[in-house]
Amino acid sequence: MIFRLRRRSAVALLGAALLLASCRSTPLTLPLAEVVPPGTENFALDPIPTPWDADLSDRVAPLGRVWVSDEFDAESWPVLLRIFPRHDLWAAFPGDADTILRPAPLPGGPEEAFELTVRRREQQVEIILRSAGSIGQRWAAETLGQLICRGWNEPARFVRLGTIRDRPGFPLRGNKRPLPFEQRYRANLSWENPGHEHFVPVLSPGGVLDVTEAGLRRAREFLLAGHRQGARRFAIEFDDVGFDLTEETRDLYGSYFFALTAYLRACREMLRQIDPDAVLYWLPQTYWTNAKEFGEFANQVGLAGGVPADLGLVLTGPEVISGEIPAADIARARRRLGLTETKAIIYDNLGREGDFGPLRGRGADLLAEVDGVFGERGEVLHRITRLDYSWNPEAYDPERSLLLACREVVGISAAPYLQRLVLEIDALPPEEAAWLLRQVELRFLSDPGGPVRRDEYLQHLRNWLAKRLNIDPLPKCP
Repeated sequence: MIFRLRRRSAVALLGAALLLASCRSTPLTLPLAEVVPPGTENFALDPIPTPWDADLSDRVAPLGRVWVSDEFDAESWPVLLRIFPRHDLWAAFPGDADTILRPAPLPGGPEEAFELTVRRREQQVEIILRSAGSIGQRWAAETLGQLICRGWNEPARFVRLGTIRDRPGFPLRGNKRPLPFEQRYRANLSWENPGHEHFVPVLSPGGVLDVTEAGLRRAREFLLAGHRQGARRFAIEFDDVGFDLTEETRDLYGSYFFALTAYLRACREMLRQIDPDAVLYWLPQTYWTNAKEFGEFANQVGLAGGVPADLGLVLTGPEVISGEIPAADIARARRRLGLTETKAIIYDNLGREGDFGPLRGRGADLLAEVDGVFGERGEVLHRITRLDYSWNPEAYDPERSLLLACREVVGISAAPYLQRLVLEIDALPPEEAAWLLRQVELRFLSDPGGPVRRDEYLQHLRNWLAKRLNIDPLPKCP
């Protein structure tokens, strides 16, 4: 009996000693360079969109068991469940956890603003997501996911220490044809398509304008239907149509511009009656400012009585597809049409198809004249960089943004190879392009929560390369 007790005591002591040794051998924090793949520490755990203010450490801490406060908003929970494996979310009480994750208020901040803090407190990692509203809490959770990675040489998960204080640049950010993954990069605008926070129903009266009682009744029904769907911003577009009138409208107004201005004034007044705070945008036939007709178009609008000054103007920039969009050009267009109260929106045709590269030619000076820049279509990398620019145009760096977008799509190890392939495609010999593609394929770790599916994206990438290099199939890697 005594022997058994001693044996059990010895086993217990041995177990305690091993546990103590294990705890002592696991440091509370590690250098970032020891956790991420070699040579990637300068981008591996940097968030995109780029924060307005960040104080991030070069050290990480192990996550372990996570206790999550049940006070998180319903919009944030799907993000947290995507970030944290369910087997890590088993701690029943804060004291049992290695990591404490909780929300907190951010008094006085804009709705989308947030502050994310990750710090080591004694034996635990504490993560605090401060926000002014539910959408800010969600953006904080999305950012947290980019500060977490699995160790390069071990299965443990680590989180980067530091603080991020963030807010949006442009209030409207999105795409005409939005894809679901864009919301994790702060997309909030959907032009024509419901499903985003800022859904903009678009009325297209066509090239034969009807400003009769029946035509205005249809416009009011459109505004009412959009308002019932939750829309608070609306648009009337005349792009790529003519300047004709119905016969009855011509009898009533005589010329196109008198009918047009009457129609826009009536629509604006109807929307005020439906919702005094709603915004109405106007996309005219002459929607690029360098068009030789733009000056005459603006003159005709003015001679016909003008339009409400609080209409928002929708433009593509100086050209239909604009390489550069100077803020002064947009300001001049707004003044000529008398639209001085509501900032413009850029309907950006740059990077519509086949452009894997980053957004370029859009400066921070647009903040003074523009409420948002949204795309027509665009490849996944281009879309992510556009959202990076839209969130923080002052810090936007196209090459850096592309590298982080590549990391989001193909993972940390493959990102530099994909970035080089995209940036240097026009100068690469086909054999070297094929080699870079092979490196992406070898290093692309499939992420079930990532923005793309691995096999589909790699095939899409191969098709793009074959088309750009005018080679089908691609040559074998050297």
